[in-house]
Amino acid sequence: MTLATLFGRHFTPQGQREVVAAGERLYVNITPALRHAQGRTVVRAIFDAIEPGTGQAIASLLDDPRLAVNRSRLSPQATASLARIASVVARRAAAAVRDPQAQRADLQRRIDAFVADVDARSRAARTIGERLALWQASYEGFAGQLSLRLLPLAAAGKLLNSIETGNQKVA
Repeated sequence: MTLATLFGRHFTPQGQREVVAAGERLYVNITPALRHAQGRTVVRAIFDAIEPGTGQAIASLLDDPRLAVNRSRLSPQATASLARIASVVARRAAAAVRDPQAQRADLQRRIDAFVADVDARSRAARTIGERLALWQASYEGFAGQLSLRLLPLAAAGKLLNSIETGNQKVA
């Protein structure tokens, strides 16, 4: 299951515009989300929880007229997509809250297996076509196998940390 599938979208790495590589780094285009009232709230909450410095940088850009909110309601399709993602994330986050060490160990096993698989396939790829196919498969594999397991663990970790610190900000 990939994020694209949960959002009801089907695309190839070559045809999508949400994630791009530049300077040997991956960049996610969050501009459409920032132009949507609810999307803006979700993006800020995610970054405030996971990467506060980036959250602050994004907050400083929100007054830019080019990022003005142009929609405030979600389409029925977007609502259904978010509900599908929320159900997967909530189920896995609950499992992580119940047994964080087991979930972390499971994720680590999956990451190790993913890296070993990509490494073995990389060694076997001889042509540029084979290497491009490997890149595409790796991209899809990460999105499908790992991203929907990493996000719930991060959410559960943030929740447990918040409970442990009494909902106070930690420096």
